[in-house]
Amino acid sequence: LAVAQDALADLSSNLPPNANTSLWVYGHRLPQDDPAASCQDIEQVIPLGPSDPASFQAAVRGIQAIGYTPITDSLQLAAQTLVDRPDERNTIVLISDGEETCGGSPCLMAQAIKAANIEMTVNTIGFAADAVTRQQLECIAQVTGGTYYDAQDAGQLTEALQSAVAQPGTVQIVDGAGQPVTDVAFQLLDAVTGQTVGDFVGSATVAGGNYRAVVPGEPV
Repeated sequence: LAVAQDALADLSSNLPPNANTSLWVYGHRLPQDDPAASCQDIEQVIPLGPSDPASFQAAVRGIQAIGYTPITDSLQLAAQTLVDRPDERNTIVLISDGEETCGGSPCLMAQAIKAANIEMTVNTIGFAADAVTRQQLECIAQVTGGTYYDAQDAGQLTEALQSAVAQPGTVQIVDGAGQPVTDVAFQLLDAVTGQTVGDFVGSATVAGGNYRAVVPGEPV
């Protein structure tokens, strides 16, 4: 928790000055003695608005990690605050070190958000995550057109957060004449870790970063 607090506090000082931000926290007020109550312990501690690093840092420093992990409901509540904002680029960054523990299905919720045509992507970060947690977070990101980042230590978490909030870029497949090709499938890999970012056709909008695009063919 201390590592995550440091990374988030540092991030708040480096956000674009015109960015609107909010902060949602779960499992921070009620312990696991009452599972039903703890699973409802979800709070928007900073409402969506202009970024205020001092308030953000103070809120982050006060977080405790004592309850359950209601990823599904937290994702739904955060997404609802971004409905009907068609002229804005809406991104949720979800950080977790554990899997959903309140009976929800994070991937199905991501699919429901996508089906509702809510204009947003969800970038996810697994911090020292196990295989089940990683699978859940990868699915959320893939379904919403976001990116999953794996972080094992403080440095990787800081890098993942910076990438997750960076301006997105577009990867476009073109032919020999430089003309866009819309029907060619390709895979994007993280240029540093080699981890698969996602499978796409024609083009992909992804978070800022360094990637390697692999296009099937002879030769590949």
